[in-house]
Amino acid sequence: MAMPGNTRGITGQHGTQCGFAIEGFCTTKPTKELCTESDSFGDEWTPVCIPCLVESKRRIQTSTETTHCPRCDLEFLEKDLETRRDWEEGMHGPVYDMCPKCAEIWDLSDNIAFMEMDDENTPDPEVLKREKAKLAQLRKEHDERTTAAKAKTSA
Repeated sequence: MAMPGNTRGITGQHGTQCGFAIEGFCTTKPTKELCTESDSFGDEWTPVCIPCLVESKRRIQTSTETTHCPRCDLEFLEKDLETRRDWEEGMHGPVYDMCPKCAEIWDLSDNIAFMEMDDENTPDPEVLKREKAKLAQLRKEHDERTTAAKAKTSA
């Protein structure tokens, strides 16, 4: 139930060689495992040494590679995309990448759904109304931003 990029101590299920060499072959003994993939088949963990892990994280943070958010199609730095799972698909369901604004909308939508499904604690109708209004405003602003960005690129 990990997300790509999570690390954990070495479990001993792997060999004694770093499997995440940044430049060619690495002979440093791995001391961590890096989650490189997580889906309905489970998590994939790669043994990694500390120098390769540090270098990998440094490269991600300094990267200028861009990509498009699959939800709104706006262009972002790849390092700025956030990952989410759909709770309805389970903790081993697909991992979705999205821009920070789409992630904020996703999270708020989930929170509203949880409030509406809570049988034990009836949500305060005013709180629910406020959250729904906030979600509508976030969606409206993001739709306007997306429309403006697409108009700018097509002009």
